[in-house]
Amino acid sequence: MEPEQGKIVHWDHGYRNNKFKIDELMSFLRENTGFVEEHRRISTIKLVGNITLGRDKLYFLFLDALNAGGGSSLKRNGEACTEMIKRLNTMASTPTVSFKEFYRTVVLGYKKFVFDNNKKEISKHLFEGLRTQFVNFKFKKAALFMKELHDAQSYEACRIFHDIEASEIYLPIPLDVVISEVISQVLGFECEDIAHRVVAPVDGQRFTEWAQRNLGEEYYLIEDLWFWGYFGLGRPEKKGYRKIGLNEAKFSTCPWAFPPTLEPIRGKVNEFRRILERPESYRTEG
Repeated sequence: MEPEQGKIVHWDHGYRNNKFKIDELMSFLRENTGFVEEHRRISTIKLVGNITLGRDKLYFLFLDALNAGGGSSLKRNGEACTEMIKRLNTMASTPTVSFKEFYRTVVLGYKKFVFDNNKKEISKHLFEGLRTQFVNFKFKKAALFMKELHDAQSYEACRIFHDIEASEIYLPIPLDVVISEVISQVLGFECEDIAHRVVAPVDGQRFTEWAQRNLGEEYYLIEDLWFWGYFGLGRPEKKGYRKIGLNEAKFSTCPWAFPPTLEPIRGKVNEFRRILERPESYRTEG
């Protein structure tokens, strides 16, 4: 058995052994996704809501994903942006643009992908083109960009494309250290068990496929974990686990909302913490 397949087998065991805990976590995410949605709305409008041209919005979303994904190099980011600008400059200077045109622009000359009429498949090809055609723009950053495209298409003031809906955009999970840490703990893996834990960003593709298989249409709720982890996880402790609990510094320095308005989130973070702090009996065996 290949190491990657072995890891997925252990994830499946962890899922079965901790099904109640995972169901509780998914219920929490489902019931509280409104908090995350409000953050997305505010952030997206702040980023591109006042920009007139569709191609300009695409540039700022690309740049935001490039900078937000970690591991940034100014030189490599500059190379990626220069290439994206060159391609965007070939597009129409209109308030909205064609998704199909953007697809052709991004995957220009990349012979592996062919154009068809299935928009979900086209957007998946777009994702693959992004992560192969631009330097310093691998799985996590490309996944972040796809999420931002989806969010922009969800709000009228931010819409970029006139020929695709948000629901038709392919959404891989932009696996980061917060999501991977929470999922690894919920599946019952000790911090030393690196061979079986979900590891960001290298497990991004296989984790997305695993989540789709086990969670079905609700798989993308897992992406909400970054929000709750932002407020509810601290820096790693000596044993490797990130401390669970209110991160007061994150509340006080929140960049998208006036901190006093975040008070309702405090109780929810404590609820999130209680789910993660299940006793040893929840951990996997074997």
